[in-house]
Amino acid sequence: MLAAMAAITVLSLPPEILSQIFSNLNPFDLASVAKTFNRQFYHAALQVLKPSIPWMQNAQRMCSLFSTSGEKLLMPSFPGHIGTFSPDWTHRNVDIPTGDCERFGLNPAKSPYVRCSPPDLRSWMKLDGTFDWLEPLDEKTAKQMGPHTGPVGARPVAPDWKVDDLIKQTERLGLTLPQGFDTFLRSEHLHYRIPSSSAWYFYLDGIIECPSCIDGGAGGYLVRFYFDQQYCAFSHLYMNKSGNHCILYTDIDLYSFNPAAWGDEDSEQSNRVSLEEMIRRDYGEDHDVRDEIPIVGVTFEEYLASVYFEELLNFRAPPSKALKEYVAHVYRPAAEVKPMREYSKTHLPFSAFKL
Repeated sequence: MLAAMAAITVLSLPPEILSQIFSNLNPFDLASVAKTFNRQFYHAALQVLKPSIPWMQNAQRMCSLFSTSGEKLLMPSFPGHIGTFSPDWTHRNVDIPTGDCERFGLNPAKSPYVRCSPPDLRSWMKLDGTFDWLEPLDEKTAKQMGPHTGPVGARPVAPDWKVDDLIKQTERLGLTLPQGFDTFLRSEHLHYRIPSSSAWYFYLDGIIECPSCIDGGAGGYLVRFYFDQQYCAFSHLYMNKSGNHCILYTDIDLYSFNPAAWGDEDSEQSNRVSLEEMIRRDYGEDHDVRDEIPIVGVTFEEYLASVYFEELLNFRAPPSKALKEYVAHVYRPAAEVKPMREYSKTHLPFSAFKL
């Protein structure tokens, strides 16, 4: 009886109030609401959902194509919809220590707080390729980074001619660069705002074909743009001709397996091993190549944002308003983790909402 009365009350709400309520749901849960047979719910939910549909479809396609390599220390942001991402070298935090809780407005009694991966950033951040969220470093962190990066504004990630060549190549191949990619590459100041506690640098490499063993022969391409100074770990932009993209991480130099990069002077090509052969040799015959090259970012800008805020935590930067919001949205009490993990195990994979 009470449930029926509650349903009648909700259905009597004006569409604008329903839309306001639905805006608090993540896109995947909102899609479930839109699939109900109630016309009023459908239209109100769809109004809120529409801007997120391309992102949801991209997430579904990329997460079904690549391994998420879930970590028991982390938890999913979208239980039952996207698996937990494995932390790479640029995401070394997994929790907020009890002693730091008050700095970020968290309740120490619920400590530890565990990081979600992938983080739910779109519920509170404006990700539109302008990078308005990427604020200059605080004085202390900037001073620490100065000896490693040089003066701010001294150089972009890549010269204009190199970015222009990349754009021409992608257009010729029928690929679409993610929003904000060329803006970030050409900027003389944005990349200086992302500190690195493990000596990572932004540098644009040429585009190469993605080995078929990585994307299942989907015909994608890779662009390496971020790696550590010892050349031991790499982040790549993956693109395919369907207009999808994501960020892949590996400690394997994929470019060394690209025949186009070997050069004419290499007369020993026949002695080179393939990526599959190397994986089998080093990890065992039954090892899946994709487990060594997991997805770590649903989109390029989401990846940069998560790296930025996680590095600020590494440097113990002052808790700015944006950093507090990041922690509040991305870190959850550990007590919540287990049931959400169990739910994800029984509900993955998800089905994208269809218009």
